[in-house]
Amino acid sequence: MSGTATLDGDDLIERLPELIARQNEARGTDGDSIPDFVIAQRLGIPPAALRPMLEELAATGRLTLKARAAKTGREFNFVALSDGRDVGNAYRPPRYTGRAPHPDDLRDAWPVLDALEDIEEELINAGIYETFVEVTEVAKRAGRSEQDTLAALTVLQQDFLVIWPRTDRVRSRMSEICRLVKSVKQRFGATDAPDAPYLIRGIRVAFRSRQRQRRDEKLEDILSALVAEFEGRRPHLREAVKALLEGVSSALSTNDVRLTRVQADSLRGIASAYLARTVKENAFVVTGDTGSGKTEAFALPLLVGALEERLAGL
Repeated sequence: MSGTATLDGDDLIERLPELIARQNEARGTDGDSIPDFVIAQRLGIPPAALRPMLEELAATGRLTLKARAAKTGREFNFVALSDGRDVGNAYRPPRYTGRAPHPDDLRDAWPVLDALEDIEEELINAGIYETFVEVTEVAKRAGRSEQDTLAALTVLQQDFLVIWPRTDRVRSRMSEICRLVKSVKQRFGATDAPDAPYLIRGIRVAFRSRQRQRRDEKLEDILSALVAEFEGRRPHLREAVKALLEGVSSALSTNDVRLTRVQADSLRGIASAYLARTVKENAFVVTGDTGSGKTEAFALPLLVGALEERLAGL
């Protein structure tokens, strides 16, 4: 924009939340206002032409102006919306809480992830690997409100399925993998990066909706069955599984911890083999789809064994 002819008061009010959010992103702050000279710079409007518009909007109660003097002695105004909107946080990436989302919340968020990846598939197949998809576009594709979309994206971020490269735009984990793969270069020296050729010339993708295994097996029931079978030979087993169940329940913030079939079968098979100490086979392979919980499938029986040995003084 080069002048006020292309910008009226309504346009400025509509653009202001975005301008404040951009400033917060650049400064790493959560403010709700922006200096008037920054607005002029961003919109390409002479400050002298912008000031009357701001004063008129403030007089009608649509804006709030807070006078401030810079160190140079030049006065300027901080501009904020008058309706109390937390524009500085409107599209702020959620903070990771360290807790996995509830399976039901994650299941409700899948359609939003599908919508995001559908958009990214079109971009990647058109040769655009730096995907920055606006939250509003994801909401439109998913057929949801922006508020519901943001809530779903927050759940997905907690499960590391989306990232927020910019405050108002998101990228799925799969798209980030494509971006990183496309950026790999054939390097032979410490200084040849600018001229080194890319290993991959182009990428084409076809994203599919995820179908995760249901979590129908109760961890408490499986551990109780192990205690019933092996407590006679492993007197510290009951105390060990109690500690494990309490730890997992605390980490997941639920007393109803449920496992996928892969996790349940692994816990039964590997833990039973360890506790029996009579099984000839001492090597196990766990297979499952992405998202079936293979990491936990290995970790849970190992934790049972480690806790039992520790309590036994081994």
